[in-house]
Parts: sequence; C-alpha cells; structure tokens
Amino acid sequence: MNHQNTASVFPPQRALRAQRKNKKLSDPCDLRGKTTPATTENNGATRKRPRAFWRWFLILDLALLLVGGGAKAVRAWRWQRVLQNDLQELRALFQDSTATSWTPDATRWTPAELLTLIHNDLRGVQAEFAFWLKIAPRLHWLPCYGADLAAAPALLTAALELSESGAQVAQALEPLLAPQDQAQPPTLELALALLREAQPHLSDMAQTLERAQDTRAGLDARTAGTATAVPAPAVPAAPVPATAVQATLSPRLARLVAELDRYLPLLQQGVQGALLLPRLLGDTEMQTYLLLVQNEDELRPAGGFLTGVARVAVREGRIERLHFENSAEVTDFKRPYPDPPAPLENIMGLDLWVFHDSNWSPDFPTSAWQAVTFYQQRYETPVDGVLAIDQEAFRRIVQILQPLDLPSYPEPITASNILAALRQSRDMPLEDDPAAAWEHRHKVFLEDLLTATIDKVQNRPETVDFMRLGMAVMGAFEERHMFAYALKDGDLAILLYESRWDGALYAGEGDYLMVVDANLGYSKVNPYIATSLGYAVDLRDPQQPEANLTLSYQHNGPRTNEPCYHFHKPPMLTYEQLMQQCYWDYVRVYVPRGARPLSATPNPIPGELLTTGIGRSGEAEILAPEAGKSVLATFFVLPPGQRAETRMLYQLPPDVVQQTEDSLLYRLYIQKQGGKLSVPVQLSLYLPSGSTVIRSSVPYARAADNPEHILYNLNLQTDFQLSVEIER
Repeated sequence: MNHQNTASVFPPQRALRAQRKNKKLSDPCDLRGKTTPATTENNGATRKRPRAFWRWFLILDLALLLVGGGAKAVRAWRWQRVLQNDLQELRALFQDSTATSWTPDATRWTPAELLTLIHNDLRGVQAEFAFWLKIAPRLHWLPCYGADLAAAPALLTAALELSESGAQVAQALEPLLAPQDQAQPPTLELALALLREAQPHLSDMAQTLERAQDTRAGLDARTAGTATAVPAPAVPAAPVPATAVQATLSPRLARLVAELDRYLPLLQQGVQGALLLPRLLGDTEMQTYLLLVQNEDELRPAGGFLTGVARVAVREGRIERLHFENSAEVTDFKRPYPDPPAPLENIMGLDLWVFHDSNWSPDFPTSAWQAVTFYQQRYETPVDGVLAIDQEAFRRIVQILQPLDLPSYPEPITASNILAALRQSRDMPLEDDPAAAWEHRHKVFLEDLLTATIDKVQNRPETVDFMRLGMAVMGAFEERHMFAYALKDGDLAILLYESRWDGALYAGEGDYLMVVDANLGYSKVNPYIATSLGYAVDLRDPQQPEANLTLSYQHNGPRTNEPCYHFHKPPMLTYEQLMQQCYWDYVRVYVPRGARPLSATPNPIPGELLTTGIGRSGEAEILAPEAGKSVLATFFVLPPGQRAETRMLYQLPPDVVQQTEDSLLYRLYIQKQGGKLSVPVQLSLYLPSGSTVIRSSVPYARAADNPEHILYNLNLQTDFQLSVEIER
C-alpha cells in the first residue's frame, strides 16, 4: 500500500492519519529509509538513527555468527573425516585379525597405537566442540539430526573411556597381538605372565565396559519415552529399526550404534575371560579338566554322542598330562549304574545309564555333573571343570592351525578335510594294527588330533595366530559348539553363566523356547537332516496368550526302498551307510513353567520299527519339569528323502506378558541346542487390535494383509533374545 492509494481510499481529512498508520505497518527490517521530507526534517529523524544503528549491529552479529558457524561447520566436517578414517583403520585391524594374520602392511598401526590415536582424535573433538556438547542434549527437538546431537555427548564420553582403557590393555598385551613373523613369538608361559601383569588394566577395562553398557542402555531409556511409532511396512519391506534410539538416529549413526551393540558384549566376555584365564591355566595350582568330545552327526541333547574323553592337567599355562580314551572304556560294568532315562530304555532298549549317554540333559551343567559322576566311578581323580567340543569346533580350530600332521592319517589335516577324516577314521585300518576294532581306530585318530593341536600351540607358537585362534574359540562358544563348566571356581562359574558359555538353560523372565532333538537310532544321519521351525504367538488376549509351534524336518539322504532298521546286527555298517539310515528323533520342547498343552500332531510308531518291539501311540507327552521349564515331548521316524512336520499348540502362562494400563511388554528367549549349525526360524506375533509397536529389540516387518501381525525371519546361529513393547 502506498501514499497515493491511501489518499484515494480514505477521505481527505483522514489522509494524515492513514499516512501515520501506514508507517507503523512498514517492515521493521526495511532499512532503506523510505520517508517523506517532512519526517526527515522533524525531531523523529534523530529518534530513528539509533534504531537504524541497532539494526545494522544485529545484522553484523548475525553475519559474524554465520561466518563463525560456517568455519565451525568446516572444522566439524574435517573432524568427521578424521574419525571416519580412524574407524576404517579399526575395522581393518579386526577384519585382518579374523581373516588372515595381520602384518604392518595390512594396517599402519599396532592395536595400542591405533587406539591411542583414536583417543587423541576424540579428545580433539571434545575440545573443539565443548560448548556445543554442553547444549547438545537440549537439541533433541531439532529435525533430522536432533537425536544425533542429543546422543553425541554420552557416546563421545564412552568412546573416550573405551579407547583409553583399550590402549592400556593393548599395550600391556602387545607381544600377544604382534605380527606372526616377529623374532620372539609368544609362548603360553609368556601369555600367562602378560595376563597376570595386565590384571589391573583388565579390571579397569571391565569397569569401563560396564559404564559403556550403562550409557548405551540409558540412550534407549531416554528415547523410549519420546519415541514415535514407525509406520508399518508391508512384507517384504525394510526391517523396522530395532531399538528406540536407533529408530530416531540418522542411518549412519544408527549403524555405528548397532556395531557397538554387537561388539560390546563380546568385549566384555573377552576381558572377563582374560581376567580369569591365569587361574584357569593353573597359574597358582594345577587344574584338571575333563574334555568331552561330542559327535553331532549323532545329535544328543547336550551336543552330540559322547565319543571320547580326555583328562587334561594344566599348570602355569602348560599341559603336563593328557590321557585320552574312548567313551566306552570309561564304563566299568563291575560297578553299579542307575537305570537310564525313560526314552533310552523304552526306545533304544538300554538297561543301564553309563558314561557315553551321560549328556542326556540339554542343560550342560547337569550333563557335566553326570559325566563327572560316571567318570569318577572308574577313576578316583579330582576334576576342576568340564569342557565339551564337537566336530564343528574342531574344524574352526584346525582352520587356524592348519596343516596338522597326524601319524594315523595319510595326508595333512586341514579345515577342508577334517570332517571327512573324523568320519573315515572309524573305518580306516591302522598300519600297525589292521585288525583293530573301530573304537580303537577312532580313539587313535582323536588322540593324534588332540596331541598335534596341543603341540602346535604349546611348542611351535611362532606358527600360531593367537588372536584368530582366540576369536575362533569364542565363536565356537557363542554358537554352542563348545561348552565349559567350572565345578569348584565360583568366580569362573559365574562368568561362564553370564556369558552363556556354560550351556545352562536360560532362567530369565518372559517366554522361552528350546527345541531339543535326540538321535536314538544308532546312526549318524544328522548331517543329512535339515531342520526349521515356525513359532507363532497370539497376544490378542494378553491374559491368555497362545503359542503355535511348527517343527519341520527334511531328510536329505538318498531315498531307498529299504525299510527302517532301528538296530543293525553284524556285518557292521560303514560310517557313510550309518549316515543314510532313517532318523529316529526324540524331540523335547522346553517352554515356560506353567504352559498348558492344547493339541499336538500324533506320530504313532508300530512295534516292528523299534528294537524293543513295543509300539508307541505317538501322542505328545508331558514330562517332569526341568531347570524351571515345562517339557513337552514327541517321537517320530523319518526315512531318507522324506519330510516330516509336527505341531504343538499350547497356552502360555500370562506372566510371559508384562502389562500396564496402556502398554504390553513381551519378552522371548529362544535357546539353541548345542551341536546344531544354523536353524531357520520364522517368528510371528499377533498383536491386540488397534495396538502399535513402540519398540522392538530386533528389526521386524508387518504382514501385508494384517498390520497387527509382525514377522521376524531368523537364522538361529546362537541364542536369540527379543523384547517388544506394545502400546494399546
């Protein structure tokens, strides 16, 4: 609106009033000074000059702020590049340690140097952006990067502490982490001495990791209260972010937090193990362990048929005595033995419960105690702990130590032929004793394998990449191919339980599932058996949740017209023939205490298929509770080339769902049976009508036809834990 237009609209007597009103409505940021000569000549001109001055002053301040902020943004970008390069170096270091032995050419830094460099760079970031880090937690409301800014101070503090403590530990253990081609390779005695001297740094690192874990949990706790629901994608779709904090972070920082979630528990376990390893290796007194060798080709509840046992005495990091024997040699039938568990008696026709069947419980501490009890009936010797190892764990260890030369095998043992060699050893005649029984042939091979492994680690350390070996052993524990249980050392027993390396049944709250298969067919068919399971949980009535479990088995052995023979009389079958037999599977399903079965697929077995001659109705059984869990069981026979599916429907106890007035919390723990490789799992949750997922600890997708049906497609390589918070 200009002055001419004002005059044309208003009467002449009101023109001056309109002109004054027009001046009041002008843009306060318009500094061009569009005024009439009258206004420049009156006293108002002297009053407007200070206003113009302050306006220019504010613009100058804003310009300086923009320029300074731009310079700060440039420095922030440079620091981001520095930290990104540091992170790439750290990843390269760990990738080199897991793939091949790292050398000075693989990375420019030793672990201690790299962690020190990262720590110094992080301190530079902290000093550069000290002011912004103070106010960052209050900027969570900003779009796009508000959550990143709010989380930055806590994550930076945790990274500073971890890099500082990690550098101190790496410096103390530098000889163990050095390249393989160094002049003086570490020995077990040196490793023990270094671990002993590093105890203060390891203790500090353990506390730092606990603080980092608390910091990480605090991010989720602060974010959960303000998190918004993620839109429901249809299947197939990108998974919904796993945690509340990851759902709000930028993709790059969310990936870094996911890496932290992955490695933090492993670091905690490694540090705790290093704290206790000196005592485990007989630092102060000799330790005696039983090493149970299990064969998962004949799957049993705790991992596999117990084929052999070694008594190992360790003092000051050196194995002083090793006594290995076939598991059948441990049993002394002149001594009394108890009746076997009912399935071993009723299905396999066994009369006594002896050492090689001692691992009947999937709870490894229970099986370990039973193995020690039977062992000490034959040998009155003290035992400090029990370890179990299967063929897959042997393969992973041999992959690091290869090649191994064994007197009882014609070619060097490597990761590519170890499984075949283990199987062939049963049928391969010995040069010095061609008529030896298969038990003796197998015993000789296993004893040679253990001896060669120990010799290489203990007497030829220059050929061993100890970092990769340690990670291979940790992976075998994590994926349930190794177990360890301490009978006397309470601190070690607690560590093993907390790390889940002792194979104990999980005792936490919420829903629980463990499917335990036992091959009761006198055969080695499990390499041909492909297993998968579907688990659907109906939470639409939280007071009466129901579970529908589907177990699927495919026998991939060559189909034949031969009938199923439960027990083969002489002539003895070869190992390959034993792998192609029918599958006689006794299945136990461990569920929360108080679960009530509703229905199950019947699997009737005629008497002529069983060595006992007594048929089975095939109805699912309800067994006595074990380790705080209810137990359901069924049994079936599966010929080669065929598929079997069995279902169990049961009502879960209401306490698997924690309820408040406006929300539900569902927790689930699926425990993997020892000895199995990976098991595909499809998990389905049916939510109450109108509800929304607030937070899920694992990414999920929604069914295309039902937004209240969420899906998790898993590959069970280790135990699986889920927590889902639902808003009603």
